[in-house]
Amino acid sequence: MENSTQPVLFVSHGAPTIALSNSPAAQFLSTLGETLQKPKAIVVFSAHLDTRDNIEISAGPSPELVYDFYGFPQKLYEIEYPAKGAPELAGKIAGMLESAGIAASQKPDLGWIMASGSRFH
Repeated sequence: MENSTQPVLFVSHGAPTIALSNSPAAQFLSTLGETLQKPKAIVVFSAHLDTRDNIEISAGPSPELVYDFYGFPQKLYEIEYPAKGAPELAGKIAGMLESAGIAASQKPDLGWIMASGSRFH
């Protein structure tokens, strides 16, 4: 397969329960991957990792899933996402941000954030 650029996607923030629903938005997200080539990596920017003076970047080889929501159905807390991290890519992104004058730090122990609207398959 040839090396090509993937599209940039903006996926709107929604309730965590979208992962359990059969709504049009949930159906769209469930089939989105079928319309794209398999990527080497996925980069997600989230306000959960944006601090006042610094952008924190998950940089570990096997980040754990962090459930950053409360009071929802138990099934949501049972979702697992055993994807590998990309420390090299995290370093490249940190370097690009710093070159643009944006403070960034790599956090090897920072996990994937499962927050309102995040959905992984």
